[in-house]
Amino acid sequence: MKYLKAFIAGLALPATFLPAGIFVILFLGKINILEIAPVYILPWIWGIWNVLYFSIGERCPIKNQNLRLWATGATLGFLLALFVVFVKAPALLFGLEECWQYFPLIVMPLVYSIVWRYVVKHLNSLVGL
Repeated sequence: MKYLKAFIAGLALPATFLPAGIFVILFLGKINILEIAPVYILPWIWGIWNVLYFSIGERCPIKNQNLRLWATGATLGFLLALFVVFVKAPALLFGLEECWQYFPLIVMPLVYSIVWRYVVKHLNSLVGL
């Protein structure tokens, strides 16, 4: 039951905001962003990542829960940024210059670590974890 709660708490945030994000993307006319496969399975990725956080977290060398949450979010952001940068070139998808191609490798881990620490931690406590 613990892992089901972790899965639900992990997927709650992206499942809530993904439809609104897709609507904004369609409204702005950036339809090529929707070609990135993890966009559609992002709630599942977050849910599974939260389950991994609870299953591996007790054996993690980082004992401070807040630091472990920062590291968990940053790792997920970095892995997704690697996929975006090296599989789906953002310069081609978003019409950016080549010098901005590696920008997601810096921004996504930072944003994910902040969201994971402050939002997902709160969602985990709401479901009793």
